[in-house]
Amino acid sequence: MKKTIIILIAILCASSTVKLSAKPTKDSYYVWIAALDAGIYAAKFEPLQGTFTDVKQVEGQRNGYFIAKHPKLNVIYLAERSHASSSIHSYQILSNGELKHVASLDGLPAGIVHISIDNQGRHIAAAYYKSSYVGVYTLSGNGLQVQVLAQHQHAGKSIHQRQKEPHPHWSGFSPNGAYVYFADLGTDHIWVYKINQMNRLVDLVQKAQAPAGSGPRHVSFNQKFELAYVSDELSARVSIYTVNENTGKLNYLSSTDTRPELNKEMWFNVSDIKLHPNGNFLYLVNRGFDQVSVFAVQPTSGLLTFVEHEPIRGSVSRHINFDHAGEWAFVLGKESNTLALFKIEQLSGKLVFSKPIYNIPTPMALVY
Repeated sequence: MKKTIIILIAILCASSTVKLSAKPTKDSYYVWIAALDAGIYAAKFEPLQGTFTDVKQVEGQRNGYFIAKHPKLNVIYLAERSHASSSIHSYQILSNGELKHVASLDGLPAGIVHISIDNQGRHIAAAYYKSSYVGVYTLSGNGLQVQVLAQHQHAGKSIHQRQKEPHPHWSGFSPNGAYVYFADLGTDHIWVYKINQMNRLVDLVQKAQAPAGSGPRHVSFNQKFELAYVSDELSARVSIYTVNENTGKLNYLSSTDTRPELNKEMWFNVSDIKLHPNGNFLYLVNRGFDQVSVFAVQPTSGLLTFVEHEPIRGSVSRHINFDHAGEWAFVLGKESNTLALFKIEQLSGKLVFSKPIYNIPTPMALVY
């Protein structure tokens, strides 16, 4: 009897060890796409085949300008903008990719353009392009309720014709959630705020200067090298900043030109920027000539080396994202109503287009 018990315990221990050390699975999962007046679309991604199935609309009543997911809970957040105000909506994720609307925070400043959630799931940040506001909001324990913590209106301008007033375009947090960043295309600054959990204050600690006329739009952080990569919409460049993790402050380091040789009739500016999950490659979305610029991250410095330009197989993209394993890239074409898939070559970072192209109305952003 004792021998049988010992054998059973050994089997259970071995089983537990396997579960703890198991590698990420290749199981299918859903992604959700903000689709402007078409609301939210869901699609089931099949990593082994590199295909989407069950593409469907799961929210048709609310405008979907941007979308984000809670880092720990099955909760989706949708940024909606109307003529005079904005809203942030919370949804529970149900089976088969369906969503259940649970709560709304209405009456927010006009022109919401981007939202993000910190790694701890405590706060959500929002940038309001039209009204020059930025906001930080507190999330409830279940992630479903959103409350205002602080809202600030930026002031300033710069030298470009589109920079007569502030235009916050992106929001994001430091890894520990202590600092929140806003890229302001209109003022040529990245505004850095500190979140004080004790007295519930959000204090400005820096207006990091960007090159004049650059128009910083989106930011991607490289924690390994304490760097920030910024897509400069108006100058069509990637700018690099050092990041002080103790103070949250940024310092401009250099810029990399992304503009290829173009037909003079072709317009060109950049939008989204993302660091690959393995940290070895950086991807920049170019609008107008509609290609993704791929850069290799130098292993000793974090600086960038150009790899290639890859056509997006669509028109006017605002967003790129990756699958769980970093093996696939999802690229949205807003004006072409397209979702394109690319296999990522793991050694070079190059993108290899994979048919077919999927039809999604006015896709703006994608989460999984």
